[in-house]
Amino acid sequence: MNQKYFLFTIFVIAIVVLLILNSFLTTSGEMTIVLSGLGLALVHVLSGFYMSRWALAKPVKLFMSIVMGGMGIRLMLVAIVLVLMAKLVNIDLKLFVVAFGIYYLLFQIVEIYFINRGLQLKKVMKNS
Repeated sequence: MNQKYFLFTIFVIAIVVLLILNSFLTTSGEMTIVLSGLGLALVHVLSGFYMSRWALAKPVKLFMSIVMGGMGIRLMLVAIVLVLMAKLVNIDLKLFVVAFGIYYLLFQIVEIYFINRGLQLKKVMKNS
């Protein structure tokens, strides 16, 4: 898995979506909420990418356990953060969830693509 290409792809997606969302935002407070959603999604995808990258060197059964278990743990942590934000912070929760959801879906597509690519490279290297 090429780390530089992954980070560049994530960066480009973040900037493009931010520019698109900026055209719909009216106050600076809304931009802060969108940036919060971006930050949470970014932490989520980067932790998943580096965990998957580490797990690629492991046997396939252990790799799947690490990736699936890690995904479940990350989703639980995101749910906890969302509940804490809803209870403790006075923000527009709908905008935060929409911004986070957009970034989350796009970042997950990129993460799955890179994991799949890493597995294919591992298989090719194993067969040669």
